[in-house]
Amino acid sequence: MILFDWLYAFFEFMGRGFFALLLYWGAVALTWGRPDPSTSPAAVGRNAPCPCGSGLKAKRCCGG
Repeated sequence: MILFDWLYAFFEFMGRGFFALLLYWGAVALTWGRPDPSTSPAAVGRNAPCPCGSGLKAKRCCGG
C-alpha cells in the first residue's frame, strides 16, 4: 500500500500533464521496432524479375 500512496502523491504533485505525457510515451514505446507500413517494400509480382538478381521471373525463381 505504501507504493500506491507514493504514486498517488507523486501524480497529485506533478499534475495531469505528466500523466498524459507518460501515457503518450508509453504508446510511442509500443511502436518502437516495428516497420513503418508506408516504407515497407512492395510485393514482387509473379511476372516481375526476381529481386535476388538472377534475371528469372519471380514465379520461376525464389517465388516458387
